[in-house]
Amino acid sequence: MPSRSVQLLIGTQVLQGLISPIVLVYLLVLTNRRSLLGAAANGPRYRVAATTVVVGVAGMSTILLVQTLLGWFGLG
Repeated sequence: MPSRSVQLLIGTQVLQGLISPIVLVYLLVLTNRRSLLGAAANGPRYRVAATTVVVGVAGMSTILLVQTLLGWFGLG
């Protein structure tokens, strides 16, 4: 039974890792809109920094997904 609990925890982390970049991209798009936020919208430097972070998180999420799938199929 404990191994099933660990597998469930790993599965939920993989799911969270897949959803996080989607949510981050949505937030990034919203925070870049001047029509929505006016003067509080992201400036050019923050836009570049936030985009870099989102790309990094998406890359790490992809690595996590690939490692998990390889582990499930006994290839990792």
